[in-house]
Amino acid sequence: MGADYMLIPLVTAECFGTAALGKLLALIIMGYSLGQWGLPWVVGKIFDARHSYDLAWKVMAAAGVLGAITVYAVSPGEKAVV
Repeated sequence: MGADYMLIPLVTAECFGTAALGKLLALIIMGYSLGQWGLPWVVGKIFDARHSYDLAWKVMAAAGVLGAITVYAVSPGEKAVV
């Protein structure tokens, strides 16, 4: 877990610069925190309805792939030399 809290600001600063780093981190950490709070409840509801974690695993795997694609899409390109 420690790596997450160290890497998120570093990757954000690398991709978007430091001018709006505080605002971006506020949005990222808020989304991260809401997911940690709400998704266990959602998974529990899925288990209660289906008596299996199979659908929950598939949804989480799809979310992970979507997140990886998103991170790849916003990765920094070549920086212009000024």
